[in-house]
Amino acid sequence: TDDNGRDHFKGHSTGSEKTARNVLRRLKLDNDTISRTETLVRFWAVPLSEEKPDIRRGMSVMGAELFGDLLDLKEGLAGSKETEEAKTEEIRRIRLLKDEILADGDCLSLKDLALTGRDVMEETELRGPLVGQCLNRLLQLVLEDPKRNQREYLLQSLREFSIIE
Repeated sequence: TDDNGRDHFKGHSTGSEKTARNVLRRLKLDNDTISRTETLVRFWAVPLSEEKPDIRRGMSVMGAELFGDLLDLKEGLAGSKETEEAKTEEIRRIRLLKDEILADGDCLSLKDLALTGRDVMEETELRGPLVGQCLNRLLQLVLEDPKRNQREYLLQSLREFSIIE
């Protein structure tokens, strides 16, 4: 229980994920449905931010469609009357920002990054998992500011990571 009298169940989503997975398997649902449900259960209690970089990160982790499903779930679970309106309004604002991000065509995944693994290997001595780690680091820069998703900027960032030299 926090200072405001609200109960929190730390680690609750981990147990809930396993329970959801087990129940859905017993119901013989397909793996995609099970995976999507596990993701929703994992993130339903995580507070959402109204900042575009945070929304991009969330969309990057779970995909734009599932992020929209998460917003639907959170809206449905908004809670008591006094918090319901504020929560619903917050979710509406986040949904608008999500739609803006999609309309702008912001990079949300490695496949949309202006550099590929081959580019990293051509510019550096890196091989194997280090290439993926490097690309993920570059993706984080682009999720923060989509204007950074330009080949020259990303190559310069590689140099600043002290990877090339």
